[in-house]
Amino acid sequence: MNPTEITEPLTPDTVNTPGASPPINLDDLRELLLLVAALCNALTKAKEDGRITVSDLKYMLPVIKRLKPALDDIGDAWDALRDMSADQANRLSELFCLEVGVPVTGSTTVLMASALRVSADLSTIIRQIGELKSAPMATTL
Repeated sequence: MNPTEITEPLTPDTVNTPGASPPINLDDLRELLLLVAALCNALTKAKEDGRITVSDLKYMLPVIKRLKPALDDIGDAWDALRDMSADQANRLSELFCLEVGVPVTGSTTVLMASALRVSADLSTIIRQIGELKSAPMATTL
């Protein structure tokens, strides 16, 4: 499938393989992946003139718009990655490539693996920071 053919939003219903049981909710991973894509796009545009300056902040607006959906009720994306079918991975790959403006080819496999790993690591880091901040403080004598 060509990424330009993806017309409906990628939701847990459209990502999950028909007949799969139980369905995997990949919505959180999808939102994280879109956040990573927006960040990649912003940094790529900002670097076009060879330097990143305050004037490049305008490229960060799409990233800011993606923050809330990506970070709301953030779970462990690694669980979704481990249980993902090949079809689900292909759909997410197509979505990511569409978002960053690259064609889906065999060479995008490494790119996609990196994007998924960054997305999953981001979810882990944010969750762990939240856990550490909510943990009772150790007292010293």
